[in-house]
Amino acid sequence: MARRRWRSRFVGVRQGNRLAEVEPSESAGELTPSPPLCCAPGLACRGSGRLPERILHTALAAYDRENGGFAGRPSSITPTCSSFILAVAHRTGDEALADIVQRSLTAMIDGGLFDPIDGGFFRYATAADWSTPHYEKMAGDQAQLLALYLTAYRPPANKPIWVPPTVVLRYVDTVLWDRDQGYFYSSQAADPDYYRPGLDAQGRANRAHPMWTRPPIPSGTPPCASAYMQASSALNEPRHADLAIRALEFVWLNSYQEGLGMHHYFDTQPHLPGMLADQVTMAQAWLDAYEHFGREIYIAASRDAHAFRPQRFVRPGRTLF
Repeated sequence: MARRRWRSRFVGVRQGNRLAEVEPSESAGELTPSPPLCCAPGLACRGSGRLPERILHTALAAYDRENGGFAGRPSSITPTCSSFILAVAHRTGDEALADIVQRSLTAMIDGGLFDPIDGGFFRYATAADWSTPHYEKMAGDQAQLLALYLTAYRPPANKPIWVPPTVVLRYVDTVLWDRDQGYFYSSQAADPDYYRPGLDAQGRANRAHPMWTRPPIPSGTPPCASAYMQASSALNEPRHADLAIRALEFVWLNSYQEGLGMHHYFDTQPHLPGMLADQVTMAQAWLDAYEHFGREIYIAASRDAHAFRPQRFVRPGRTLF
């Protein structure tokens, strides 16, 4: 489907999607638990399938029992690992696994990886106890951790778990969201002077704000859009889903070409087509949009993103991409 036809179809569904940036609703911020994660279809955590058990064993072997998190120093954000363990915990009812995730999430906040002033998570910490962070903030990290914290929700008595989602949303809205164009920046630069320990909000106000990465790299947008739609449901705030759709449309219309799939970056033209991660994250984001809004155009876009894959990414006789 040509870009012009996609654009006209997107415009056609906007009437029902509330795409304008609206003020938060009165019920915004009342966090509702997201549905529990589950293992992928056909990948049972019990029974004859051994792969999930092997993955779980590897993840638990890397767990830092003293400091939380996985794989020691440097302490890196590992939302995929935590999400898998949480999925197994939900499926099996194993509270010990859920506690591992909760402890890791709390340790990231208490140890210094979370920025309590501007919001958002830094990229990684150079110490095992999550102190001395590397101060770059990546859009993809914010998206994955936002989704994880929403999924790991517990009642407000466990305050560190339910506060971060709203603060991360505020950070992404304020710093990484381009209101004029309608997309998410990929990252915000590290600036040790701006984030120097001991500086409060007033101290930071007297310093130049760290710069963010504009396109040509739009790779932060699809995962952010997926997390925003999850936040829209969990926080009962339609505006987050509206921004997600606006961002997905922008990236799709500027980076997707029939027969070539998603491109990795663009300036005045899209460049570097055919990277697997770009196809997968975009297809997943459109699936999330379809699940949220029920619009057929979003499932059609996901099919188009999925259609570009077999001959490029699968070799005959191989089982991996």
